[in-house]
Amino acid sequence: MSTERKKIAVGFWLTLARPERDLFVEMIRILAAELGVPRFEPHLTICVGSNTRTAREAVRKISVSPIRLRIKEVSVSNKFTKTLFVRFERSAALDDLNTKMRRAAGVPKEVLRDPHVSLLYKRMPMSSKKELAATIRLPFKDVLFDSIRAIRSEMPMNRPTDVNSWRIIATKKLR
Repeated sequence: MSTERKKIAVGFWLTLARPERDLFVEMIRILAAELGVPRFEPHLTICVGSNTRTAREAVRKISVSPIRLRIKEVSVSNKFTKTLFVRFERSAALDDLNTKMRRAAGVPKEVLRDPHVSLLYKRMPMSSKKELAATIRLPFKDVLFDSIRAIRSEMPMNRPTDVNSWRIIATKKLR
């Protein structure tokens, strides 16, 4: 049992529109079932703050259109929250949303360096991760993100069971 002290955080996410969302949900479901880890909502983290009280207001303030991002690649990393993921190209619209969300949430300014949607959170050998990544073929070149969510979670996020701490605080459809 870990004695690591957890902190409460608020993640601000872009979530995928259908039909792409349905495919990502199904990939996450299959990987979770095969590898014995929790399922989670596919999302692209815009920023992370610490003030849960202002999260609803921050999401309410945001006024942007849905954002379409081009897929760069399927990749892996040593970072737990990026075990297996789909990397996207940055865009002016995403950078603008990042700036607006940080201002609304009172989060220090930082560029979103590696926009991605994770497919799996699991510690495993790099060779296994690379084998999984090589099997994934997406039938589209870009993805539409059409809503924002604020999620309360415990940080750091370093075990699959940490996913169980996620709680939706606010949701807003982009128009």
